[in-house]
Amino acid sequence: MKTVSISSKNQITLPSSLLKILGLKKGHSLLIKKNGNSISLTPTELLINDLAKKYRSKKRIPKNEIKKQVTKAKLQKFKKT
Repeated sequence: MKTVSISSKNQITLPSSLLKILGLKKGHSLLIKKNGNSISLTPTELLINDLAKKYRSKKRIPKNEIKKQVTKAKLQKFKKT
């Protein structure tokens, strides 16, 4: 477990060792979610892969279409009520 600080611009820097283990690089996006008094960060690529496995079909679905559907689902799930 590592400790990170929040900068004056409300940014955090993730440890490079963690990024390497997860295969994350500059430009990758993460989904942030509040879990009680904590937050979780999930690489969106993992969400896309999980979604693709869940809805696997014989018909090949283009990756950009999957991303579009994931974005739509995130907007619906996390929209402010």
